[in-house]
Amino acid sequence: MLTLPDHFRVLRKRIEPDDERAEAAKNIPAQVRDFLQKDETITTVEPHSRLAGSYARHTAIKDIKDVDIILLIAPDYREQDPGDVLETLFKALYGLPEALDDSGEVVIRRHQHRSVNVHLEKSAFDLDIVPAVALDGLNEPLDIPDKDWSRWVKTHALEYAESLSELNSDNGDKVVRLVKLLKHWRDVHMVYRRPKSYWLECMVYHRIADGTISTKGISYAELFRDLLTRLLQRPVGAKNVNNSR
Repeated sequence: MLTLPDHFRVLRKRIEPDDERAEAAKNIPAQVRDFLQKDETITTVEPHSRLAGSYARHTAIKDIKDVDIILLIAPDYREQDPGDVLETLFKALYGLPEALDDSGEVVIRRHQHRSVNVHLEKSAFDLDIVPAVALDGLNEPLDIPDKDWSRWVKTHALEYAESLSELNSDNGDKVVRLVKLLKHWRDVHMVYRRPKSYWLECMVYHRIADGTISTKGISYAELFRDLLTRLLQRPVGAKNVNNSR
């Protein structure tokens, strides 16, 4: 007879990313990086790109539908208008459909205010490509263009990913798994006004980082119960969350 920990073990296995989608999330961004590295419309600098978002932080679940790519561009772009930089990236992606290993329709969209979207119709897969300037190196906040605000803004997405990875390692890999459980719970129980995955990650991160929740010596069933209890008692306020996505 299965125990409650057994049921959670099965659940954790079932919500892991699909192998085929995970392979696409690995291969397609690499093709985009190689294409843009060779393209003369936009100038990139080493290491040319870094993955961001849930896939990069290993918190994605089930069918991976999108991947965020930080495209590292030359420092000179920092002097240009943010809208012009995004337009340059949009033009650079004109030839991408022919370079991708995807026989379906590829749509390049520029409606995002900080990125350019690439939608692969056949595989129902999206890429959000964010151009970024690393004036002080990858260990410091990056500058990214915001078209709507007409200015460059700071993001520390790479540092956040490293901090999450360290916290996860220090807690027996339970942090990432707890994030996945919370995201699955949201998908099942919340039909409208679902919170973004990034905010759920932050909720878990802060609850464990500040010692509100302990991961030592307890099952995932107990850990998930403790998480929901603590979130109900003291939700994470905006002032406590560093928006570094």
